[in-house]
Amino acid sequence: RTSRSQDGDLARLNERGFKISLPLALFLLFQGLYGLTASGRVDRMPDEFEVYLQVESLWERGSLAIPQVQPEYLYGRIGVDGEQYAPWGPGGAFFALPHHAVGRVVAWITGVQRGNGRAWDELVSGVTSLASSTWAAMTVVGFFFAALALGASRRRATGMALLLGGATFLWPYGTLFFGEPLGAALLIWAVAFQLRGERALAAGAVCFLILIKAGNLIFAPTLLALACLDSLLAPGTPAERGRRILLAAWPLLLAICVACLVHLEWNVFRFGDPREVGYNWTETLRPGDTPRGFMLSEVPRGALGMLLSPGKSVLLFAPPLLLLVGRLRPFFREHRSVALAWAWVLACPLVFFGAFSYWEGGYCYGPRYLLPAVPILMLPLVYGARPKKASLWVCVGLGIAVQIMGVSVSYMEDQDYNDLGDPDWERNYYVMHDPSSTEVPRGRPLNRYNLGYTPFKGCPRLIVKHLATGEPGAGATGLEFFPLRLLRVAWGSPPGALPAYLPWIILLPFPFMLAAGVVGIRRTDWDAS
Repeated sequence: RTSRSQDGDLARLNERGFKISLPLALFLLFQGLYGLTASGRVDRMPDEFEVYLQVESLWERGSLAIPQVQPEYLYGRIGVDGEQYAPWGPGGAFFALPHHAVGRVVAWITGVQRGNGRAWDELVSGVTSLASSTWAAMTVVGFFFAALALGASRRRATGMALLLGGATFLWPYGTLFFGEPLGAALLIWAVAFQLRGERALAAGAVCFLILIKAGNLIFAPTLLALACLDSLLAPGTPAERGRRILLAAWPLLLAICVACLVHLEWNVFRFGDPREVGYNWTETLRPGDTPRGFMLSEVPRGALGMLLSPGKSVLLFAPPLLLLVGRLRPFFREHRSVALAWAWVLACPLVFFGAFSYWEGGYCYGPRYLLPAVPILMLPLVYGARPKKASLWVCVGLGIAVQIMGVSVSYMEDQDYNDLGDPDWERNYYVMHDPSSTEVPRGRPLNRYNLGYTPFKGCPRLIVKHLATGEPGAGATGLEFFPLRLLRVAWGSPPGALPAYLPWIILLPFPFMLAAGVVGIRRTDWDAS
């Protein structure tokens, strides 16, 4: 009996080590991939640079106000205390603080001084932006655990996690500094925790999800569906079902209420009004118009744009979703609560963001607002028969090609409405309408998204242009990789402002992470699992 007990303990230890090593390998693989291809930029859009300035202000002043922004460039409002505030939630900046601390340490170790040109700002902000690569890598790991909780084998869960991380637009967003990768990570981890029965952790993830962005509240019913539907559909009297539903839902409801109360108090603190979130759309409207941030009559245009338009179709920017054809019926039959949550996470963002003024996500790559939903939308792929090899490889090839375009050049280079010095270049991301136009509803922006825009013509041309001529491109960007960014900064800074070796070693840890992840996955004993 002692020998059998020892054998059992050894097997459990081996199994525990395996469970730890495979998720760690996935994390290292994608942390390495996203870090290597990171742009190191936060200066393209307010959605990026104002969040970075929140992080900087939080570190230096203990405040989320952003006095660093010149008033004419502020995308937000002046608060009741006279400070400038961005229209974002209070939570996102806190998640980037660890990477910001690393950036300051790197600057201190390498002797990069603040005020000596742009070197310090570009170095520290670039390292801070690597937070997105960590969030995106954590999204892949969260998907892996959610797949295991649905009963997938480790091999199947790993394969679909690789597909999510490498063939969807999670990859480009892991190299930018938008908040969507963090939202995707928190949402899929909340789902994984809920499926594993860890309700307190799921509630915590939902609370943070809403705190980083009030619009993420639309995803909360997804978790409520997971928590309640099994209890609702189980046999028993109505009173018994009610008790089970209440027991399952109360942690999530408490988390949602806490997050909403924090948002309301945050709005009161900034603007003296719980309903004022800080968005300022007046510069894009007709003179005298009252902004109408949401219009249900605009839902068909926005929803169809996110599904089918060449520049924003989620099916083009996440080709693995095409593999769902034929898989949904058995998935709905076997996993009713998860399937209904899946339906919600598809339909609600299409309606909510479809009604939004900028349903396309503003200047960005692909359908940015749908990114947090993509990991959940891919969950049916872990169930049932394996995809056919031909269709799988087509999706993999198409997905990787689309994402390489997104990580190689700035999305602003073929989207900026302004003349960037190339008269032969077609700028057609937005169509600027005359105030007398009847095509744009009252209260909606006059710069209206062009449904015919496609990056698959512009991005390859820009890549070839940068590789062939070395031209810096719009805003002195060139190819969007952090070391090249630092080299351009060094060329334009005073001598010695940035050490010559720094651009080449700043991303040195990431190749080793990538290699460790690949080796860890290749050496996995799948038979033992």
